[in-house]
This record gives sequence, structure tokens and C-alpha cells, in this order.
Amino acid sequence: MKFFVATALLASTAIAAPSCPAPTSSPSPKLPAELGTPRWGTTLASATPLHYQKLSADHRSLLVTMDGFEQRAKCDDKSNNHNHATLVVYNGELHLYSLGVRQQIYIENDDSGHGLRRVGFDTGYIPTGVQLDGWSLDEDTLLHNSAGILVACADDPKTATAWTVYVQSNSGGPIAAQGTCYGFTPRMTQYANPVSCRYE
Repeated sequence: MKFFVATALLASTAIAAPSCPAPTSSPSPKLPAELGTPRWGTTLASATPLHYQKLSADHRSLLVTMDGFEQRAKCDDKSNNHNHATLVVYNGELHLYSLGVRQQIYIENDDSGHGLRRVGFDTGYIPTGVQLDGWSLDEDTLLHNSAGILVACADDPKTATAWTVYVQSNSGGPIAAQGTCYGFTPRMTQYANPVSCRYE
């Protein structure tokens, strides 16, 4: 009799016990590159070698590049034909379109001696003391930074296929090192089918 009562109590307890839902993992927060609009840049700089060239990202620098330059990005479609950098402006910051890993554009402090601040990028880690914000697109989808004008420089303008991008302060005088540096403005065009790349 005691055995019967104990068995009945166990059975009723099992029936009455609420079932616990299986644990669920919360989705990972999206990277800024996933939240903005991916675009590629064409440089506007009339009467200079930089006119109608492309924006690229290589060697941890933003570059203006010409035909003959090969970007070392590793892209999801396994193609070697991606010589444009795909960029995303989000909340005033500029990111490379690299899904799964954060690759962000930054502006260094002025250590060039010419009032120029290099525009670089890094993966995950961002150096301390750099500027991240100030990026915007105007109504003509031209890319600007509030810290100054965009300038690209090359050691040998006659042969260079890659020009390093800098920001020159709005308070500065004529473009530094005129003749090896030119001011430019990128026009940013939306990608219909953007491809995620990891930039080297």
C-alpha cells in the first residue's frame, strides 16, 4: 500500500511539473558594415592624375588607385577582380564592407610635418588617439570628413598606381606638398550586389 501511494505521488508530480523551455542563444549584434549602405568610390579631381580613379584599401591605408594596381583583399566570391574598396558610412563613421569582422577607417594624428593626417584602417583593434567620426555623404553622394579635405599623395606621381589618402585640416593653407599631393572628392555609388571582403 505504501508503495502504491508513493508511486502515485511521483506520477502526479511528474504531470504537474512545468516544462522548462530549451535555452536559446541571442543573435550576435550586427556590425556597422551590415547596417549601412555599401558603396564604392570614384575620385573627382579635375585636371589632376586623380580624376576618375577608384578608392581602394590596402596595406592598412585608404588609397586612390589607377589601372595596374591589385588590391589584396580576400573576398567571399573568391574573385581577384575587386580593386575597389566597398565602404559603408554609418553614424558618422566609415567602415569597410567586411562581414563577420570589424574593419574600420580612422584618421591618424598629424605627424607628417605637412598638416596631413593619414587615413588608415585596421581589423578589430583600433589605435588609440585616432579620429573615427566626421564622415558624411552630401545630397550628391559625395564623401566628406568634417576635419578637412581629402588629399592623396605619391612619392613619384609619374609612375605611381597607388596614392595614399590623407586629411588636411580645414584651417590649413594650400594643399601640402603641391605637385605630389592633390585634393579630391569621392563620389560614392551604391552597390546593387555588394561582396564582403577582408582587406589586408
